[in-house]
Amino acid sequence: AVLKKLLSQADVFVTNVRGKSLTKHGLNYDSLKAEFPRLIFAHLSAWGRTGPMVEAPGFDVGAWWAHSGIMELARPSDSSAMPRQVGGIGDSVLATQLAGFIGLALYHRERTGEGQLVDAALMRSGLAAIAHPLAASAGSNKFITGPLSESGGMGFIRETTELGERRTSISYFPFRMKCGQWIHMMDLVPERANPKIFKALGVTELEVMGPPETHTPDGAHLKRATAIIDKVLSTKTWAEWKPIFAEHDVWHAVINKFENMWDDEQANANGAFVGHPDIRHKVVGVPILMSAHKAEP
Repeated sequence: AVLKKLLSQADVFVTNVRGKSLTKHGLNYDSLKAEFPRLIFAHLSAWGRTGPMVEAPGFDVGAWWAHSGIMELARPSDSSAMPRQVGGIGDSVLATQLAGFIGLALYHRERTGEGQLVDAALMRSGLAAIAHPLAASAGSNKFITGPLSESGGMGFIRETTELGERRTSISYFPFRMKCGQWIHMMDLVPERANPKIFKALGVTELEVMGPPETHTPDGAHLKRATAIIDKVLSTKTWAEWKPIFAEHDVWHAVINKFENMWDDEQANANGAFVGHPDIRHKVVGVPILMSAHKAEP
């Protein structure tokens, strides 16, 4: 009775209780929509509202990270251990997505007077996060499906990332400096990027890539090339390479440790962290800022 009274005054009802339990207590969407036709019923689940796993337990580690394929794809090679999983990543992503769709439902109600069900599932959110490789696999893209001999010698998505063993594009891959700092090259156009990279590193294309007649379908020349770049970059610290990269316009990003981001100049300049009146440290702010509405913690 108390909940029904609250629902009569509410715009949105958000729940992550499994459907069977909601139905048992008469709190599922089908039971409430006639009584509260303007209510936005936001249901967050692990697996969705239909299918064989609809009542199975699930958290973001299972539905978003593991079942979707993200966890397996993030491994450095098919023979390596699974990657770290700290928890809550899928929860945070889906929460933001859910908030956006609740906003759309409220806008729809403003225009039509009708409430509706907003169905959010961790598994679908995880699949949406890897929509790009999924679409490529459906289209039989050789970078996704392999094998290496059919991918133009440029490696494919399941290639190892081990130093000295990888066969990848130099302009779009991570490298480690002498100090242990990693950076990620980030230019998708090797023809544009490689000359700048080679000049910054003091090497020639011929030294790195070898003569064109030595390029083979199995990508052996790329394995040799990345090993050379690995070796050169390991001769200087990040502090030494940084001005050189800037001088030669080498597109890259620093691979940070997440706990160091609290002091990151760019993140703080853009309002990524905000103060809270009741907490001694900053907290993570909202990912999207609006000019007419300031988000408060």
